Amino acid sequence: MIAYFSIGRAQALTPARIALSVPVINAHTHPLVAGPVFASHALDLQTFPTANPSPSSSAADAYAFTYLAPVGPPSVNVEAKLAGVDDAAVEGGADPIGDLHVRGPSVGQPLSVEQEPEEEELRGWRATGERAKVAPNGTFKVAVGSRA
Repeated sequence: MIAYFSIGRAQALTPARIALSVPVINAHTHPLVAGPVFASHALDLQTFPTANPSPSSSAADAYAFTYLAPVGPPSVNVEAKLAGVDDAAVEGGADPIGDLHVRGPSVGQPLSVEQEPEEEELRGWRATGERAKVAPNGTFKVAVGSRA
């Protein structure tokens, strides 16, 4: 079994599985979490066609989420939510896109916090500073490095 951490492009995932002839796990990690935030299953062989970006998404989101490989659902004991989701786009049939927040026993608190914690942080939610998209099957695509 091979674990890729954010393999990136969706076009590379299926050929990697075929060429290597072993199960490939695609995972996403973050410095605040002691373990993977999201991880695909070794036998998850789903492939999805490249979707057209929703008209309400930004150009950066449209490019990032069109070509990224899904990183799976949230890992064990990790909750994930999106903040700042365009409700009108979701009601129109688009997949939710927003700022990624996580919480759970393996999620830490940043040491450089100098300001008062917000209400969400008091409930354990930590902003990762990344944008994410949720597919209808519960898998996430995370745009690494796109600060919220």
